[in-house]
Amino acid sequence: MTKHLFFTNYAEAIYMMKEFGVKFTDLNKLGEWHVAPESEHIFEQKEGDIGIQDDGDYLAIARACEYEDFVEFNEKKSPSKYWRTIMRDNKLFFQPETE
Repeated sequence: MTKHLFFTNYAEAIYMMKEFGVKFTDLNKLGEWHVAPESEHIFEQKEGDIGIQDDGDYLAIARACEYEDFVEFNEKKSPSKYWRTIMRDNKLFFQPETE
């Protein structure tokens, strides 16, 4: 089953379209802006991203150091499944929701 990426915040959707070239398929009745399949790669973690890592035990702001495998925080490496990018190329970066 494929994950569907979408935004419910109009301002975030427009910002991501303008700053990162995100394309959308439609705006549905629930007010969800669905990310087009050709734009899904934009939301993959990239080296240099700044993000929030929250694994339930601690919350940290960190910089991605290895593509999709690990993030570095205070010389400790942790799995990236808790990673959420908040900044890319010195610009705010908003992650979509998934269903």
